Parts: sequence; C-alpha cells; structure tokens
Amino acid sequence: MLISASASPAVLGVPVAVLALAVSLLSFAVALGALGWQIAKHRLDGGRPKVYLNVAIWEPNSKIMVNRSGKWELNTTDLGESGSENIELAQLVVENPGRTAITVYTPGLAIAGTEKPDYSISPRAFEARGFGADSSTSATSVRIDPYDRVTFLLDYWSVVPRLLREAKGGAIRLRGCISVAGRSKPCLSNSASPGTSLRVPGQPVGTSRRYLRSPLSGASYSRRM
Repeated sequence: MLISASASPAVLGVPVAVLALAVSLLSFAVALGALGWQIAKHRLDGGRPKVYLNVAIWEPNSKIMVNRSGKWELNTTDLGESGSENIELAQLVVENPGRTAITVYTPGLAIAGTEKPDYSISPRAFEARGFGADSSTSATSVRIDPYDRVTFLLDYWSVVPRLLREAKGGAIRLRGCISVAGRSKPCLSNSASPGTSLRVPGQPVGTSRRYLRSPLSGASYSRRM
C-alpha cells in the first residue's frame, strides 16, 4: 500500500512556513525600532547640558561686554568703550535644551598645557544682577529648568598667572567645566572652539597697586572686591 505525503499548505503559492518566518522577522524589526525610539526619547527628554566659555569685561553697577565671536580676545572697539575700572572675566554659560531639569555644581575651568596632568579649577565667581541674559550667579550649585540657562562670571585672572608659569610651549588651554548631578564625568565646553584657547600674554604690571592691568585687554581692574 502506497502512502504519499501531502503538499505543505500555501497562500498564493507561498508556503505558510515562509510567511510565518517573514512575519516573525518583521515583528522583530518593529520591536527593535520601538526599543531604539524609547532609548532615543529617553536621551532627548533627559537633561542635556551644553557649556560655552566666553571672555567678558564687567564694569560693576554699569555694564557687561561679552565676546561671543568664538575668539578668545577682547577688542574694545567692537564691544564698546570700557570704563577705567573693570574686571576681565571668563563667562561660563550652561544651557539645558532637554525636557528634564538638571542640577549643576562646581563651575570652573578645565586646564590643559601645564606641567601637571589635565585638571580643573574653580576660581571665585561674581554675582551680577540686572544685566538680562548676562546676569550671573555666584552659587556653586544651581537647578536649571528645561530650556533654561545659567551664567557664571569667573575671575580667571586670579589663577591664570600661576598657570602661565607652569605652561608648556608658551600656552595653556582653558575649557568651561561643570559637574552635573547623576553623572560621573563633568561636562566641558567644545574643545574645537578657538574661543577656549588662551595664549600667554605679557606679564601683569602694577600688581602692588590697587588696580591690576590685564595683559589680555590692557584694562585695569580692582582686586579689592
């Protein structure tokens, strides 16, 4: 007695087993896409601090002039006429373009180019009110809401002279540095930006007087504040 095997079922000439495999692969691809979207959404919704470093001149109770051109220089002709008493500072700006509030702390400068390994330092910060977006805080820990920003004005010339004495190759490199709660590594300003590079200027003069002349801008400022 002969028994013949029945043909496998098919739909439109395509075996059902092949169709089942195709549906399974499609479901797997959709699941991977959904997982990737959830990961991307989590990253986009979370706090994503962006750090910028500018050079600024602050005239207390008067005005703040900031160079946002991406160059670490002060051209008072372009920025406007500065008074006889002013302070040359590093403006550290931290923005939060994410959808979740973040807490940042220990604003400072990341130093490279000295005899020591790369490290960060936190100069004293000034609180400047009434200057709009350029108003700054002296707090060392700040909560930043979504789509908001905070500004710090750092007295970098209080630490730069010592760093310049340790410089290798005649220059040091400064980058804005901020720590973020919940993250192990600090966030730094863009290393590719020429605005974070400081070349060694001439030595300061008049350090024993009430006003110290900045080697970068040539402006004098009070050290008794």
